[in-house]
Amino acid sequence: MSRSALFFSLFVILACVSIVLGVKNPNLRSSKASRNVIRNLQVSDIDSTSAKISWNASEDKILDDFTIEVSRNGESVLRQTISDATSWLARDLEPCTKYNVTVTSTGSTIDTVHTEFATSYVTPVWSTRHGAITQRPSGLKLVWTPAQPESCVKTYRLEIDTRDPDLEHAMIAETTATQYAFENLYACARYWYTVSLVDLQGNVFQFVEGRSVAQFAAAPEAPTTSRDSEPLLTRYTATVYLNASSTRGSGNCSLELVRAYCEVTSSPVPAEQGRRYELQTRVRPGQARDRIPIELERLAPYTYFSCRAAGVNGAGPGPLSRPITFRTSEDYPFPPWRLRVEGDGAAAGGTPRELVWEPPRWLAGALLGYRLRLTWRPNYPLPGACPSRSVWGTKTMEVGSGLTRLSLLDEATSSRYVVKMASRTGLGYSHETVIDYTSPVRGVPDKITNLSYNIVPVSAAGKIYDVTLSWQLPCSPKGNLREFEVEARDGRGQLIADLIVPVPEERVQPDQRFRAVLSQLAAVDDGSYDIAITPVVRDGQENDGRGEVERIAIQIPAWRQQVESS
Repeated sequence: MSRSALFFSLFVILACVSIVLGVKNPNLRSSKASRNVIRNLQVSDIDSTSAKISWNASEDKILDDFTIEVSRNGESVLRQTISDATSWLARDLEPCTKYNVTVTSTGSTIDTVHTEFATSYVTPVWSTRHGAITQRPSGLKLVWTPAQPESCVKTYRLEIDTRDPDLEHAMIAETTATQYAFENLYACARYWYTVSLVDLQGNVFQFVEGRSVAQFAAAPEAPTTSRDSEPLLTRYTATVYLNASSTRGSGNCSLELVRAYCEVTSSPVPAEQGRRYELQTRVRPGQARDRIPIELERLAPYTYFSCRAAGVNGAGPGPLSRPITFRTSEDYPFPPWRLRVEGDGAAAGGTPRELVWEPPRWLAGALLGYRLRLTWRPNYPLPGACPSRSVWGTKTMEVGSGLTRLSLLDEATSSRYVVKMASRTGLGYSHETVIDYTSPVRGVPDKITNLSYNIVPVSAAGKIYDVTLSWQLPCSPKGNLREFEVEARDGRGQLIADLIVPVPEERVQPDQRFRAVLSQLAAVDDGSYDIAITPVVRDGQENDGRGEVERIAIQIPAWRQQVESS
């Protein structure tokens, strides 16, 4: 046999052996085929601490196990093996950080794919209260706190604009520092400014917006006085009229305020001697400047005053005017003295609460009586869905001169009262003495209103859920509502969540909704959960109590585990 014929025979034999081995061993697949198990690996829903990792798998490999590994700078930070799913939520990541993701199929066929992503930055909380605004002649300087972490910041972008079609003045600047000064601004023009953050990915996030007035070097002239500036006296107030001069400098620099400084130079009332007043009145656009009123209230009788005034514009206050002196009338009634509430409350087994006062310390003419104005209201407004009831109200009445106490406080109606009381003589009424009284109401509020919930799956397989509860204020204004207690128990009665949702001390909106999130709930047993929400009253005394309980039962959607083929 020739050499060429021998080589051809060996080639045919090797080809046959390869075909036989391929048929007997179907798991020996080419690397090109193995790479087709996992397709379209992508990362979505990225925020500062989490990201969703998802992919597509071949139809015959969906039931395979997949191992997800998240690494940073070659070091593994998260690793998870899942089955029956093609997505996974990576949590507890660092903000503004680049990560590498590796997904490996560990079933009958091994396949590995990679991708990269970067988390976003933590949104900075900033306002003019935390930063600083410094005005200077023809300029404005802004100072702000840095975003955290600072490594997320590529630059800060600042914009300033008059938003005035007649001026059309706008400026844009960028800086890596945390302060910037705009120069060469129009005198006394109003400017709007914004500060934005540009992150490493080029995204722009605006986090402050405000308005300011650039200062101008020219201050207004001193107000002048004339016969029109003499005060017009009422029974307990004095109105002083000033002549405001025109401003110097730029025509854009308009007078904004007239500020007055008054001092008591002589008074028969010792407590008034040397007392100082600082008042201001705003000058409206187009207002005549020859009669700018400055009103002083609650003045003592037969008392001498000396007042000086200054105009204020965008550059600040100008020089003071010459003094204006006047004396209040001696025919002036004083208000009631030492208005207060006494008694510990009949609801506690003690004496009823009463409004108590003393006659005026100084009186012009005969005391004819008192005028009493009472306003009551609850500690919080009622939601719109609540039935209408009289929880807000006012009462005005005349009281005889011989009385010094009244029982007017109905503790079952409300928990807060504003009492205003004035003396009455032949000259009219004095100014009012005011007290703001909060009654420690016995009793607890009703149950919450408008309770709703939302169930959201948080795991790829649909086995774990977050439940968001939402509700509104109770319809009863009783007590000093401070917080809500939220308890959740599973179908076996075991406590799985105990949360406190505070009620803010500042004013609550009538239809404000309060929320609580129950995280990582699973369909244990029958998947049922019992939730109880209780309003809690606290005033730091013996009146702490828990209101009516609102209960709700929820059902976590059942899930069925797929049976793996043997």
